[in-house]
This record gives sequence, C-alpha cells and structure tokens, in this order.
Amino acid sequence: MLHIIGFYSHDKPRMVIRDAHNLAPSSTFSLPPIHASSLVLEGDIDFDLSTSRYCIGFSSPFGVFPCPEQKISRGTQCASCRSKELTCARCTGECVVEQNFSECMRTPHIVYLASFGGIVKVGVSGKERYPKRWLEQGADCAVVVAESKSGMEARQTESLLAWHFGFKTALTTSMKISLLRETPQKSKLALEAAVARLAKFPSLEPSEIVDLSPNYPKLNCMPSLTNQLAGRVIGAKGNILFLEKDGLLALNMKGCIGKYVMGKNGHPANGVSTP
Repeated sequence: MLHIIGFYSHDKPRMVIRDAHNLAPSSTFSLPPIHASSLVLEGDIDFDLSTSRYCIGFSSPFGVFPCPEQKISRGTQCASCRSKELTCARCTGECVVEQNFSECMRTPHIVYLASFGGIVKVGVSGKERYPKRWLEQGADCAVVVAESKSGMEARQTESLLAWHFGFKTALTTSMKISLLRETPQKSKLALEAAVARLAKFPSLEPSEIVDLSPNYPKLNCMPSLTNQLAGRVIGAKGNILFLEKDGLLALNMKGCIGKYVMGKNGHPANGVSTP
C-alpha cells in the first residue's frame, strides 16, 4: 500500500510516495528516515484513493521521518509532527529554526512576483531553483524583483512588499482552479502593473517578466472538478492535475497528499513509472 506524501509537476506530474508496509513510527530521530520514491503520472491511470488522509510525518535536515499514522482532517500533518517540523516554509524573516539558521544565512535567495489569472503574489525561493518553484506553483508568469544574500533577508523583503502593496503571499489550489478561466494575457497585464508600482522602491531591480504559460496544457474548456485519480493524464499546472474521462477534469493533488493509493489488487495501476 502506497502513501502519497507529496506531488510536484515542474517537468512531469509526479507523486512522491512511500511504502506504508512495515514502517515503524518515530517520535525522535532514532529511526531511519522515510525512503520515498517519485512516480510519474502519464497515460491512462486508474487508482483507488482512501477516503481518510493520514499524517505524512515531519521533515528535518536529516530527512523525512514517519508518523504513528494519525488521521488528519486538514493540512498534511498532525499537531505532533507539525511541532517537530524543521523547515522554513512559514518563515517571515525572524529565524525560529536554529538548525537551519547557518545555511539560511549563506544561501542566496530571490524575491519574486508571480501572477495567477491576474492575482499577484510575492514569494521567496532559493536562487538556484526559482524557475522550478514558479512551475510547481502553477504561475502564469513571474519576475525576479530582488536578490538577497540570505533567506532571512529575502523573507524580510517579501514581508515588506506584502504589507506595503497588499500582494498575496499564498493562494489556495481551489482558488487557482477557479482562475483557470482567465487568460495568460490578463495575468501578464496584472504583473506588469504590479512591477510598475515597485518604482517607489529604487533598491528593487525587476528582471524581465517570464511567460510560463507554454509549460502547461492548453485548455479548450473549463474543467470539471473530480476527486478520482482516474483517466488519461493531460498534464498539470502546479498542484492541479488534468485528466480526460468523459470530458476534461481537474484534480486538486494537494488534497490527495496523505491518502493511500492503490490500483487493482493493491498494485500500482497503469500509467505510473519510476523516473
């Protein structure tokens, strides 16, 4: 039985899974971290998903560690694992993760603006991976507005821009699905207007706007929502997986994280392969 612990789509739609059999829970770092695999979703697929979702464990600089398989009703982690999480995903520029501080201070980061159907958000990424980050989020277009010597400095700039201009710092996948009806042109115009507003901050040096829309499937109609991981895979846009089955469908893969997945007889179904 496979446990979905992640999903990304910067090149191909991929589920991050682990084998849930014979996995002992861990409340410390005394047990080995989870061994996860990346499974490509392509062609015709047909999976059964569990109704309930289960905690995916917690991350640290040493790996991802398992949870006692507690059911969760929201998010991807139980309260216990969330308290042990040693990542900077929620960082606002004031370091609370001592183990990550030294790496944060020596790693170059960028601050960017990205547009989703005309809604602009500000974000931060490591300088080496920001193009992937944009595609993982499903942005229509994006632009680097500042480079920072450290993650902390970048997060402080992000917080300042969000406060001063009212830029969003996050969009839900449900909101991104609703914005699929908007055109890439609308996104670009909104981003150009946002960049123009940055002129009052001469220390910012926006680069050229990058059009990301060619990386996503071209949709001829608004997809219907589904909660079934079944059909012919068309592609993905961030956490949104597009499937063809009696019409165009959209599946929020973020809502699948934490679920168990299996095909017929509990084996992986067609369309899944290791890279």
